[in-house]
Amino acid sequence: MNQSIVRELFNLWNAALATSNPETVADLYASDAVLLPTLSDRIRANRLDIIDYFAHFLENRPQGVVTESHVHAMGNTLVYSGNYIFSCRPESASESYTVNARFTFVYRREVNTWKIAVHHSSLLPEHDH
Repeated sequence: MNQSIVRELFNLWNAALATSNPETVADLYASDAVLLPTLSDRIRANRLDIIDYFAHFLENRPQGVVTESHVHAMGNTLVYSGNYIFSCRPESASESYTVNARFTFVYRREVNTWKIAVHHSSLLPEHDH
């Protein structure tokens, strides 16, 4: 059951990316959320900073596909971690490119919805040691 919940939550997040609206994406994050983004070295710990990150990231028109995942449930918290691949194709580019990354979403139950409390995404290392 938890696997289907996090899959649905990821699909909701991915659909928010497809809107190209950074506020729509930020609406999925808790008011005290922390984002450690894939393509920035700056931690985003408030709504305005999360919107700022996605305003730039969404210019790449990203769509993610989870390639491996794990779920851990802890009370009103779900931890969803694994690897995903983003297909990106900025409007100004003639070709698309991919970004391979690992992720952790920490979802917290708030009233009748799940919000992203922590989201960490980082590029995959080039070699497995």
